[in-house]
Amino acid sequence: MPYDEHQRLVRLAERHHVALRRVIPELRAHAALADCLVSMPGYNSVCDMLAFRRPAVFVPRAGPSREQQLRAERLREWGLAQVVPATALGDGLLAPAIPPRARGAAAADKHQSHSTAASAPWTSSTRRWPRPETA
Repeated sequence: MPYDEHQRLVRLAERHHVALRRVIPELRAHAALADCLVSMPGYNSVCDMLAFRRPAVFVPRAGPSREQQLRAERLREWGLAQVVPATALGDGLLAPAIPPRARGAAAADKHQSHSTAASAPWTSSTRRWPRPETA
């Protein structure tokens, strides 16, 4: 992404109390504390979401393969994540997909994302993890 476009997005994000960065050192530590993960559903992002039990909104890429779309849809079916198609990002669908608790925390903390495991959308005692389908 060109630098000017990145700067435009940074200014737009700041107006909505969102910190936007190109690179985040120690990203996994941030994911563990996040109020909500918003990312493409790659293997690492999905594993972090599951391991840290964070609410998530996934935006799968349209191609060249369908692996991210399939992964995101399965997680949505299981009630573990929200999915927003990349083609719908300009339609204002991303913000409403973020859980209300995470949106409230973002506005209150303004750029900080401190959370506890209790804010996860499920806990080990209440969420039944889906079993793999058998053939």
